[in-house]
Amino acid sequence: MNTRIEQLKNAVVDYLDTLIKQAAGGGRGKFRGSFTLFVEGQATPVLIVGTADGSVEDGSAIALLNPDQELFDRLRPGVAYSGGLLKEIVSGKCDGMVHVWLDAYVKTSTRAQLLDSYTPRKFAGAPKFEVS
Repeated sequence: MNTRIEQLKNAVVDYLDTLIKQAAGGGRGKFRGSFTLFVEGQATPVLIVGTADGSVEDGSAIALLNPDQELFDRLRPGVAYSGGLLKEIVSGKCDGMVHVWLDAYVKTSTRAQLLDSYTPRKFAGAPKFEVS
């Protein structure tokens, strides 16, 4: 697997794990956020959207590495984007994408499943925006 995609997946798993723990006791919610991920020595913005459920301890998230501004308006939390449609939406508009499902109650290495990923043919490198 591509190093950038693996790094993005690991960051999403940590992010989801934290949100699920915060929702412990029955909370369920949709979320949208952004954070900075250091990729190949470069601070790179990440857009993340998804859902987290504390009662069943699972969640799903789509994370985009260095997305175009258009994707902030286009991707909504709680919408079941998947497969070809998701790749069509992000194609050429980000430096990488992962769609991850996390079963937080499972204590093995298989608790996180990579449902889908996208890697562009060319890595832009320079951040398109700054996370504040």
